[in-house]
Amino acid sequence: MVESLRAAGLISAIGIGLIFGLILLLWGLMALVVRVTAARGGEQPEEPGDATRARAAAAAVGAYLASERRSPPQEPQTSPPGNGVRHQ
Repeated sequence: MVESLRAAGLISAIGIGLIFGLILLLWGLMALVVRVTAARGGEQPEEPGDATRARAAAAAVGAYLASERRSPPQEPQTSPPGNGVRHQ
């Protein structure tokens, strides 16, 4: 029993070590890519202008109208609860 717990602990420690090692490796690769691409003197992203804001507003209104069109309006319950008869 003790031997199997030791084996399980060893396997867990190796797995955790591998995961953290790979995370650190990926972090280093991302830092390298950022340095290489920044060294090229890439262009800076431009500030969003009025046209971009207008497009964003139009997209928001379109999404709202599309969601309104998909969901049918809910009818209010007009009968008192409990009698099962619907009055109109």
